[in-house]
Amino acid sequence: HRAHMYESTVMNIRPSKVQNITSIFQWEKLALKYPWVFVHFYAPWAIHSKELVPIWDAFSVEASRKTIPLVVAQVDCVTTVALKDLCSSLKIRAFPTLRWYSNGKADPGDDYKGARNVNALLAYTKQKLVSNNLAARGPIFNNNEVRLN
Repeated sequence: HRAHMYESTVMNIRPSKVQNITSIFQWEKLALKYPWVFVHFYAPWAIHSKELVPIWDAFSVEASRKTIPLVVAQVDCVTTVALKDLCSSLKIRAFPTLRWYSNGKADPGDDYKGARNVNALLAYTKQKLVSNNLAARGPIFNNNEVRLN
């Protein structure tokens, strides 16, 4: 069953484009539908959020190029009341916050705190996929290791 979910997930994701979450309904659908979601929670006025946007876009393109089964998303935590409330309920306390979700769950104490560049984000992604005990299946898996080149 997991193998089928993996295959159908890869076929349905459009990871070359950052998924811009604009509603709570969209967030719930995304977080529950896909097994791995990496999210940039941001405030448009925050300088570090602004600096991360082109890096996040490039990371999304690179993840797609390497056929990594991952949704790369972003949530504006300040423009609408609904998304402000969502971010508050998810315990987003600073901008930007980069958080990994596995099957709709995340540990807020485990937010990404590494370097803000594509290679560091890819290395973190590899570590998260491997630590999530993925089966050796599909184009990026070889002996339970994720190939990112």
